[in-house]
Amino acid sequence: MIARLKETFKLMYNVLDTQITQLEGIISEKNKERNELNKKNTAISSFLRETEIDSLKRILEKKEEKEIELIKLAESIAKIDSEIMSDNSDLDNVRNEIKLIEKEIYEMSTNREVREQELKQNIALRNEYTNDIKKIKGTIEVLEKFPRIEDRDTSCPVCEQTIKISLLKNQFINSNSQSIKAELNGLRRRQKDLRDIYENLKNVILKADGEVKDKIIKLNDLREQFDKQTKELVTPFISQRDSLTSKIGGIKSDIKNLKHFYKMRNQQATIDAELIRVQNTIDEYNEDLKVLKESAPTLDSIFSKLADDLQNFLRFIGMKNVQNIAISPKTYLPIIRNRNYENITSGGVRTLSSVGYYLTLLEYAINNTSNYPSFLMIDTIAKYIGKTKEKDLVYTNTQEDINEGMNDSTKYENLYKYLMNLSERYEESFQVFVVDNDLPTSLLPNLEPFIIKHYTTNAIVPGTDIGFIDDALNPTDLNTPFDEFDTDQKIEGDIFLDENDSSEENGELLN
Repeated sequence: MIARLKETFKLMYNVLDTQITQLEGIISEKNKERNELNKKNTAISSFLRETEIDSLKRILEKKEEKEIELIKLAESIAKIDSEIMSDNSDLDNVRNEIKLIEKEIYEMSTNREVREQELKQNIALRNEYTNDIKKIKGTIEVLEKFPRIEDRDTSCPVCEQTIKISLLKNQFINSNSQSIKAELNGLRRRQKDLRDIYENLKNVILKADGEVKDKIIKLNDLREQFDKQTKELVTPFISQRDSLTSKIGGIKSDIKNLKHFYKMRNQQATIDAELIRVQNTIDEYNEDLKVLKESAPTLDSIFSKLADDLQNFLRFIGMKNVQNIAISPKTYLPIIRNRNYENITSGGVRTLSSVGYYLTLLEYAINNTSNYPSFLMIDTIAKYIGKTKEKDLVYTNTQEDINEGMNDSTKYENLYKYLMNLSERYEESFQVFVVDNDLPTSLLPNLEPFIIKHYTTNAIVPGTDIGFIDDALNPTDLNTPFDEFDTDQKIEGDIFLDENDSSEENGELLN
């Protein structure tokens, strides 16, 4: 418990060296970052120095010069192309004639393909006719070999009646060889016509092949003529254009290199700027560390200040024999007259010591940088100082309280005077809540502005509420034991109600 108290005390009053340690760790990380940047900067600077690369400004100037030169060369090439185009009017006729012949060759080739398709269809049809002729010839030969049947009577094999063969013959197809021969002659005529068409198609295809061949020869001659004239026309500009194109390639390569060098120089500039930023940060942190080490309070200085303030408080209250006041370096609690707080037997002295101790902690936090909250709550501030309940007598030495003069009402009044003095000195820099059953009568006019709530057991008193909790019950109804470690337990009653106090004012809350 004491160990946790000590660590909490150090934290509240900035005695822990945690902040210094953390700041030193941050400075160490920043130093590592600076060293890494220095390594990169050294490597890049060495390379740039050996390769004699220009500065950022000069690189940008060179890049702009190269880009202007590139634009001029492109304009020169465009001018040459324009001159070439303006001088080729003589080639337009040849070019148009070449296009016309190419179109004619295409159309003739397309027409020849159609004729070839017709020729294939002709051959297929003639072959079909040849097969049909062969079949008809066979049919005629078979018919001529059949015997001739004379007309006579014969008996029906089914009904055994007499019928004539001529009548029976009419019921079947009459295969007359004469009609078949007529069909045969027709096929032969059509076959002959197809043969004539075939010969005509062959002649057309042969003629078309000859014409296409002549067109191709003429086309090749025109192309050769076109190439020759083009060469004669373009040749004077070729060397000039090739030279300009070569220069453009070189300039583009130079611009690419300049961009690369610019990136390297820019990276160096970025690293330089980052180095300056990191170094400035390190300098700021070192300055903060220096101030922190110089201004960091020590426990001895804090204990000495707290002891002085506590001594002044006790003297202001009017406690007897205020001497040998200190703060224990072991328990961080008050020492009164060389006696540790936990060994003090007078309840009044303990009350004044504890109230004074917490008020001095608060006042120190107001005047110095600390983590101590400027907020304090005190319940029954005058306990053992003229107001002691019988049940609390067991926790004090009554004779010592009498010897210390704890029945003196001026001590009780001085407590509130001290609080009012704090309010005048620091105004809104702190906040103290005091819960007490009554107030010093002589100070009541001065304390009225500080009373924020008045509780009583008498509901008819104007401006008051019953108990410290609005729905408070009579203390005799509090039959259920209260467990201070049960945070969910509901308190049914006024925990600040003094059942031994018969006055109307049962509670004052001061701010």
